[in-house]
Amino acid sequence: INTKFDSTAHFHGVLFDSLAYFRDARFNYLTIFSGVHFKDKVDFTSVILPDFLDFREIKSAEIVDLTKSKMDSTKAANGQKCYIDLRDAPIEKFRLTYDNFRVWKPDTIPDRLNFQKLTEVFEKLLKNFKDNGYTSSYELLDKEYHAFKDLQNPDASISKRLFNRVNYYWSN
Repeated sequence: INTKFDSTAHFHGVLFDSLAYFRDARFNYLTIFSGVHFKDKVDFTSVILPDFLDFREIKSAEIVDLTKSKMDSTKAANGQKCYIDLRDAPIEKFRLTYDNFRVWKPDTIPDRLNFQKLTEVFEKLLKNFKDNGYTSSYELLDKEYHAFKDLQNPDASISKRLFNRVNYYWSN
């Protein structure tokens, strides 16, 4: 309880055989859970979220509930969100609202495979929000997803990207 991680918190590949208890923990910057296996419950109640949260390729027997986590009050006042990487994660096992999060994506997508993986994250997360009745989260993510598809598709021609960029800014 009340554990504070002032720098990178690195849990890559850890096997949690029993309850993973992070209640009231404070993560400040980068927190890596990639490759983690949660065999039992995980508790993120009242966790202060970091700038970046990596959940790539995790396994979880239980729901990973981030709905009761929050941003640091100073970061929240500045509109800052936690970027979350969910590539190759079981997104159906997550509960989160999009108030405090943004899907992590690079500024430019280097290839079709990365574009497809990120497209899959958006689509599964949209399904998750719809299935769980998180309407406002769905609407926020849907808008972000359309911008992502229109502006960062590596297969789109330069003229198509330019048209999509103009259209995106015109519509917003």
